[in-house]
Amino acid sequence: MKEEWWRKPSTWKSNAPNPGTESGAVNGVSYTDAVGFCKWKTKAYRIPNKPMNLYTLPSVPEWEAALVHGWKPTHADKTGDWCTIPKDPKRALLILPGEPPKKSRAHPRFARDETTGFRLVIHFFD
Repeated sequence: MKEEWWRKPSTWKSNAPNPGTESGAVNGVSYTDAVGFCKWKTKAYRIPNKPMNLYTLPSVPEWEAALVHGWKPTHADKTGDWCTIPKDPKRALLILPGEPPKKSRAHPRFARDETTGFRLVIHFFD
């Protein structure tokens, strides 16, 4: 957060995850915060002379593919997830808690709701 001048998630009481939540999803972040984290992680975890890893938010097709292959979100009953929306810089998609990705809805990019979080997709390149 210090490197990129991010605001802390709205659910944190200090500049670190609340005790007991360190391994869970990060909630209370905007779409913009989530995309910024993806960019930072891609840059921070770049290893010279190794294949490139690109971290992104999932698209709706990536969500659907993960669910078809048996992946189940562990907090789907209470947390919505940001995902990408093509060609609309002012809005993002929010997958509603417990709903299939096709029921995602447009949501303001700068909204910071305590029940909204994100997951990452890792793209591997040679």
